[in-house]
Amino acid sequence: MISSDAKLVAIHDKLEAQIKTLRLKHGVNGTNGTDGISIKGDQGDRGHDGIGHDGKQGAQGTDGTDGADGADGVSITEASIAFDNHLVIKLSDGNEIDAGVLQGGGGGDQYIRGGSTVSVNAGAGEGGYEFTGGFVERTTGSSGSNDLGSNVQYTTVQAAAGTWKRFGFSAAQQAINDVEYWGETDPTFDQTKGLFGGLHMPPNVTSLINYTDTSLNAAVTTGSLQYTEAAGSYDLTQCLVGDRVQVRFSFNVVPQVANSTLEVALIFATRDASDNVTFTFPLTTQPVFFGTGSVGVAYLNRIEMSAYIASDEDRNSRALVAIRCNNEILIQPLSTLITVIR
Repeated sequence: MISSDAKLVAIHDKLEAQIKTLRLKHGVNGTNGTDGISIKGDQGDRGHDGIGHDGKQGAQGTDGTDGADGADGVSITEASIAFDNHLVIKLSDGNEIDAGVLQGGGGGDQYIRGGSTVSVNAGAGEGGYEFTGGFVERTTGSSGSNDLGSNVQYTTVQAAAGTWKRFGFSAAQQAINDVEYWGETDPTFDQTKGLFGGLHMPPNVTSLINYTDTSLNAAVTTGSLQYTEAAGSYDLTQCLVGDRVQVRFSFNVVPQVANSTLEVALIFATRDASDNVTFTFPLTTQPVFFGTGSVGVAYLNRIEMSAYIASDEDRNSRALVAIRCNNEILIQPLSTLITVIR
């Protein structure tokens, strides 16, 4: 039997052997070496920027209180030309501004009325006129005189129907009747326009009478407004909105029946841009009455009628002078004066 001491020696020897084996495998720690040298490497490429994120929208704040109302604006309500050729501007607040004498001219200026632009002649007062005896039924006499003309009969049939007898123009009769007699030397004188050759017409107006227009020459024999066939027309196409047209008709009349009432009118047919008639009406004057003792006597009449140019339809109108009577009557058309008033 082995003693306890012998067992301890054996265990000790075994442990020594194991420790030795472990030292052979792992080695014993050596002494510390010297510090190594630090080497810095090159800087790397910059990375991509990061993606930011907006924060969430906050709740809407409450509305603030309304501010006080601002003062009303002032606008132009009308601009017109006064009698002294001053441009007068009316404002929406009731005030008026005198802008002074209007310059320019030539008939191409405009003014404002009720928010719309309307053409007018810049030179207030620059109207004009033309005169002619170029009626197709004036076959005797001349425009520059009031000689007895050619009798034209207004019949009892026309009187019963209330028909207007229109007096048309003729280029041929105009050439015969409108003969200049005072020795005119102005090179712009053109006898085909009328007796005064266009010298006294408004600025930029080259015609006031169309001697050959046949657009509405046919007679109207039904309805409340009946009239006879007639060619030609007063030419208002070069007039301006705002113009006033005055027509004087000179004629001799010989009553055939006592107590006859004669009416004189301007038969006026407005037309649209396509020459379609929009309205036709007589612009009448005060009737002329021929009582007892008037039969067979020739009376000279100079009747004036007027019209205003309110639109392009008025400018494109067709107009001729006319008469009607409640009895048969003889009439001698002599001459007509057309005046544009601005």
